[in-house]
Amino acid sequence: MKLNERVAIITEENISRLSHLYGEISIGDLSRIVNNHLEVAIDEIEEDCIRKGQCLERN
Repeated sequence: MKLNERVAIITEENISRLSHLYGEISIGDLSRIVNNHLEVAIDEIEEDCIRKGQCLERN
């Protein structure tokens, strides 16, 4: 599965919903949230790739 099929793009709606949940959100906090989700998605893609023998194992 491709990265763009697993990762949501940050939209105004998503930012608005996060602000509603947590109040005003800083760029740093938003970056942390996005990077945490991106890391999980990349880990899953790497695992699929390794399992299928289509890429090298990560060190």
